[in-house]
Amino acid sequence: MTAASGSGTERMVASSRKHQQGVSLISLMIGLLISLIAVMGMMALYRTVVHTTAESGSYARMSGDRSAAVLTAHVHLQEAGFGIDEASLGADLAFCSANLAQGQLTVGSCSTGRRGKLLLWRTQTSGERCAGLYITPAGDLQYLQPRPCAGAELSGSWQEQDRARLYTKSLDGAVFESMEVIEERCQALGVAGAGSLKVNLIAHHPVAEAYDAANPDTFLPINSSSCLINFQ
Repeated sequence: MTAASGSGTERMVASSRKHQQGVSLISLMIGLLISLIAVMGMMALYRTVVHTTAESGSYARMSGDRSAAVLTAHVHLQEAGFGIDEASLGADLAFCSANLAQGQLTVGSCSTGRRGKLLLWRTQTSGERCAGLYITPAGDLQYLQPRPCAGAELSGSWQEQDRARLYTKSLDGAVFESMEVIEERCQALGVAGAGSLKVNLIAHHPVAEAYDAANPDTFLPINSSSCLINFQ
């Protein structure tokens, strides 16, 4: 009786051990690997979202700054030829070369070219004065505040405090590239009368991280024109 009882107890213990199953070391390692991959994927997704959000914010600020600069530049362009009888291209509006030395911008020779980075004009506001728009080598846009013209031709010099900053580059490639004058009949919005000249501002909107001014695939050209109604 005792022997049979002992034999039955041993069979019950053996059967219980047979049905008990735990987590092996290999299963644990596989679970940890899967968890690690999931965490790394979540971190990569978070990094991408943060980068995209920051980049979108930078592009939005850049676009806003450029739009404000263009609007201000068009307002200043309306003073070109103001108060001058029979204002003409070349005599009262021209592209000139710029000389920078110790923070002072000095106008060099002017030409009959239709494209450039320094556009000067003559205006009759409290006397005959010269003013202009200047695109710096870095791609910034500045307004040259009206100053007395130094002679019969378009000329002048501006210290740094005399050059109002309309736009400062915030992203690589987010620059103003050039300006051009187009001889074409035009109409200014909200202004009676028509003009014979348009000034086109050309800027670059970068669309690739590796911006290259010589590669159009890395930027989108932005054009904005203004009609000069004082040039008939």
